[in-house]
Amino acid sequence: MKPIDEQCIAWEQIKQRESKQRANISDVNVSLLDGISSKLPAMICAHKLQSRAATVGFDWDGIEPVLCKIEEEINELRQEIENGADKAKVMDELGDLLFACVNFARHTEIDAELALRKTNRKFTERFKFIEQALAAKNKSLADASLDEMEALWQHAKAVSRQA
Repeated sequence: MKPIDEQCIAWEQIKQRESKQRANISDVNVSLLDGISSKLPAMICAHKLQSRAATVGFDWDGIEPVLCKIEEEINELRQEIENGADKAKVMDELGDLLFACVNFARHTEIDAELALRKTNRKFTERFKFIEQALAAKNKSLADASLDEMEALWQHAKAVSRQA
């Protein structure tokens, strides 16, 4: 084992001991979640909150319950939209869905932030493909129909899978 790996393991053990100590404190004004900065990027903050709660057993026991939670959150979001809920309520449900997706990433040891960055790059590449394909036909985005752009999107998607 490399010295850096040993340091990481030791640091995690220290953090876990501190978390357990915080969990055993009877002061109601002290929380296990104290010390997690709300100024972190939201996905990182969600991951840290979930990881900290997991140290005391507040966690799903596998991937399947997390997927069920994601489906539940999608259904709740859909219901709020169908009921004509205001933007604040829809935002609350969207937040719950994103939080559940971060939980899935944590359980599968996928960095949610990196996954979204990769998808952003993929979207950018495909959208630029649409722009270039339309330009080759002397068309602008404003001149193209959604169906035409969708067909080009599907072509870009197929091309990227072959690469």
